[in-house]
Amino acid sequence: MYWYLIYSVKNMAFPSDLEIAQKAQMKHINTIAQSLGVDPEVIDQYGRYKAKLPLNLIDEAKIKKSKLILVTALSPTPAGEGKTTTTIGLVEGLNKVGKKRWPYCVNHHSVRYSG
Repeated sequence: MYWYLIYSVKNMAFPSDLEIAQKAQMKHINTIAQSLGVDPEVIDQYGRYKAKLPLNLIDEAKIKKSKLILVTALSPTPAGEGKTTTTIGLVEGLNKVGKKRWPYCVNHHSVRYSG
């Protein structure tokens, strides 16, 4: 039974990342901001589909209870330090100060907003 499941999955045709992306119906960043309760006037837009949020939207009380750190970026630095490098450095730093943490999901292409 187990062998059959592995054999079946290996022989199935899955869409590529490009095919999935091409089928996606993107929402304007203002629509996403409004659905999150953020005034579209306060976001720093980078085109129609991405933006930076101001730091004053951070709720310090929620952060103290949080156990998730999401590392995201629009582009890597000229030296190449991107999200993966930052995530691994962050985990190493937390481990160094006694907070034993492991990265849960590094460079996962399917993590996206689906509101």
